[in-house]
Amino acid sequence: MGTREARAPHRGSDGLAAELGIEPEYEPRPTAHESGPIADTRPGTTPSIGLVEMLLLGAPDGKTELLEGRVHRMFVAADRAQARAVFARLARELAEQHGLAWRKRFIADTDRFTVERFELTTTDRSVDLSVAVPRSLWDVFSANG
Repeated sequence: MGTREARAPHRGSDGLAAELGIEPEYEPRPTAHESGPIADTRPGTTPSIGLVEMLLLGAPDGKTELLEGRVHRMFVAADRAQARAVFARLARELAEQHGLAWRKRFIADTDRFTVERFELTTTDRSVDLSVAVPRSLWDVFSANG
C-alpha cells in the first residue's frame, strides 16, 4: 500500500487573514499599467517620474557633480501634491531596491526617507535625491581614459 500525504486546502493570503481576524499590512506594487507609461505624448500630460528617470535626468542644471561626497538629483513638480506623489513613489522604489517590504508608515508625517546611501527629501514643490558616492568611485567614472 502506498502512503498518502495530507495537505491543507490552499488558502489565499486574504482568506488566511480573514480566518485569523487580521488585516494584511502590505501594499501591493502597482502593475506596469497602473504606474503609467514611461513617456506620454498626449498634450498636457506629465510623464511618470520613477527612480530611473530621477537618476538619469534629474541632474540640477544638467550637471552631475560630486559635492561633499554626494551626487544630487532634483525634480520640480507642478504643485505640492505632485511633489508628494513623486516622493512617495521614489521612496517605495528605493525600499524595494534594498529588499525592504514597503510600508506607507515609512513616509507618513515626514518629508525625508533614507535607506543606505540614498537620501530622499521633499519640500514644497521639489523632490531631492542625494546618493553618497566614494571619491574613488567618482574618479573611475571621471578619469580621462
